[in-house]
Formats: sequence, structure tokens, C-alpha cells
Amino acid sequence: MGITIACVDDQGRILSEHRRHRIFDKVWSLSGDTHPYRVHGSQVVESLAQASNRCAKDDFGAEIKRWTKTLTVSYSARDPRDPKYCENELLHIMVARYGGPLRMNVKNAYELRWVALDEISNDSLADLGREPIHRKYGPWVHAVFALPRNKVEEVFSVR
Repeated sequence: MGITIACVDDQGRILSEHRRHRIFDKVWSLSGDTHPYRVHGSQVVESLAQASNRCAKDDFGAEIKRWTKTLTVSYSARDPRDPKYCENELLHIMVARYGGPLRMNVKNAYELRWVALDEISNDSLADLGREPIHRKYGPWVHAVFALPRNKVEEVFSVR
């Protein structure tokens, strides 16, 4: 089970992260990606909101308390840069309103930028015509943006 977080600003733009990771390195994602961790070595596992908070703090220094799970999608993909890695995930999309300061963690990202929903949608559609090695966004982003337009807009509309 994976989590992708999406921070949306007051203009409806999504914070996008140029991912630095051993799997699917150098692809753009939404604001961050993680999995729930065990809490301090116990049998207790973080909630989706706790994992989302940790990811936002670790990746771009934001304290976000209110997350909304807006969608769950599944995807399966092999990393074209290193085919020994394959993901088959049930992915929860967690969305929050945020427009505060950013402090990028260079261990997790190459770059952060605010992107209009239309730009991600158009890039995702164009990606599907490219070989996987040349795609701009991660396959989980394509799984979200392959949905009908009204559903995508609903996913990212948080109050």
C-alpha cells in the first residue's frame, strides 16, 4: 500500500516533486510519495494522515494537519531505468490545501514546482505516447490522470 500526497494552493495548482529515489528516479510525481511506517518499531502502523504528515515534513518542510483521502487507485509498472524494480501498488491519494513556505529535502527531490492541473493532465496524456524511459511523470500519476476529467478535478478540489 502506497501513498501519494498532493498539496493544492489557492490557485488550484499542485505542488509537484522531481523525485529522487532508487525506484523511478528522476520522474515527476505529485507532492510526495511514501508508505505507512511502523511507529517506533512497534506493531502499530501509521495512519494514512500520519504518513502524509511525515512525508510533507520530510520532503518539503511543511506541517500539514488536515489531509483528505480523495481516491484509491491501483497501478503496476516496471521501472524503465532499472527493470529489476517493479511496483504493483494500491495507492491512496491524500490531498491538502497548502500554500506556505517550502524547504526542499535534496535527499528526496531534485526540484519542486507548482503546476496547473491542466499542465499535469496534458503532460500525462502526452507521456502515454512515449516509451516509458522518456516519460515525464511516474506511472501512478498516469493512473490518476487517466480518469475522466471531472473525476480528476474532484480529486484535487479540497476546501
